Amino acid sequence: MFTLTVALWCMFMGVESTVQAEELLLTSGIPPEELLAQFEQTSTDEKLIKETLKRYAKGSKYVVRGEVTQITRLTSGSARDREAYVEVLGWMRGEGPERIKIMMPYNAPYVPTDWSTVPGTLIKGYEVIIFLDDQYRVVEGNALFYADGDLLWRNKRADFFLAPANDREWQQVGENPYDDYVVIDVADVRKMLDKQQPAKWLR
Repeated sequence: MFTLTVALWCMFMGVESTVQAEELLLTSGIPPEELLAQFEQTSTDEKLIKETLKRYAKGSKYVVRGEVTQITRLTSGSARDREAYVEVLGWMRGEGPERIKIMMPYNAPYVPTDWSTVPGTLIKGYEVIIFLDDQYRVVEGNALFYADGDLLWRNKRADFFLAPANDREWQQVGENPYDDYVVIDVADVRKMLDKQQPAKWLR
């Protein structure tokens, strides 16, 4: 379905899970709205989106929108755990400094039939929305979405990348982006954050 570069293949096969966005862009630049115009998300995904967002909202003290500027491996813990610095563009829940250091633990196992278990990926230069606990740890190790305007994207399989408009060429007319990505409107995230308060231990 897609052109998959060797670098991406290696990344998702465990060789490396952090990449430089500017090194991988394929410059297709197809507006996300054009990808989605002819299709609808499945009712199964719609239901799982609500369940997942509710779980993320309950487990998060902070929710930020920002750009990943630096990524490092942790010297302790799992070899797949990561630390990153994020330039904050806005706080959707809570408040804090303009630049924060976050920790993204690797949460196993990945279940191929459940996109909500796809491991999180931190990519330098990407704008993301991230759900964080009281220690600035990424909730469940994957509570982050690639942000493109008012739309948030999440790859449904571990061997697919995060930004369909730029990191992949859309090869054939009529292929359904919802087969490969979950797409959420930012407004739906805001509604869930208003509806679902953090767990008591986070307040």
